[in-house]
Amino acid sequence: MNETAQSEAESRNTATARPPKPLSFSAKMRKRIMGNRIGEILISEGLITADELHAALVEQKRTKEPLGTILVRYQLITPAMLKQTLRKQMFKKFLKAGAVIFVCLFMY
Repeated sequence: MNETAQSEAESRNTATARPPKPLSFSAKMRKRIMGNRIGEILISEGLITADELHAALVEQKRTKEPLGTILVRYQLITPAMLKQTLRKQMFKKFLKAGAVIFVCLFMY
């Protein structure tokens, strides 16, 4: 293959490969806040395992019940543990929302 044909082939390959679409500001914030899911918090604290979470999520999909209700019913956590975890989840969301407002104030 000569140099011209090779450069044309390379330009075709790079032309078809598109860079990933950048996330919008709201999509970035949703992604950050979603890292705050109750199951992820419970796993990170060692209160449940990933397998237990998966089983509860399957049940949640079937019954449409809140995840915390299912975890308590399966006796994987106590109602007090659920209440404490929900407090942590809301506190994290509150802190993140406050940080966003703080950053936005200084951007404008």
